[in-house]
Amino acid sequence: MVTSSSGIKETIDRLRGLTRRELLEAAWREWGNYKGKKIQEYFDTEADPRGNRWHDLSPYTWARKKSSKILTETGALRKSIRFEPKGGVVFIKSDIAYARTHNFGSAAKHIPQREFVGFTEEDRKVAEEIFRRVLRESFSAGSFAVRENR
Repeated sequence: MVTSSSGIKETIDRLRGLTRRELLEAAWREWGNYKGKKIQEYFDTEADPRGNRWHDLSPYTWARKKSSKILTETGALRKSIRFEPKGGVVFIKSDIAYARTHNFGSAAKHIPQREFVGFTEEDRKVAEEIFRRVLRESFSAGSFAVRENR
């Protein structure tokens, strides 16, 4: 495999133009889109990321609810989850005050964990695939072609 010195210089110049942060943020944005869809599935199926059903509500809570779904009354909680890639990592956020309490549970408030944000082995594999592809695409973009001489 042979490449011209100008091809190597162009590749190096292209890499210098792409910062580590930009590559990571692009990959995390894509993973956030994937994970956002998964979180909606967790609300739909009323199950955590590993497929375990959420704890049922108490009879008192069921009597007050208007919705027949756990953690869904107005839909505000499930709509509030967002992903913010920043500095090479991704933050999963919600502005709803009770989001953390329900995701992790609270012994003090007698609220069991009903996890909707969690990281599974499948998530790790998808993230790895996305990061590999983003890196591969960043190398193949523009003038990254390598010529083979035989």
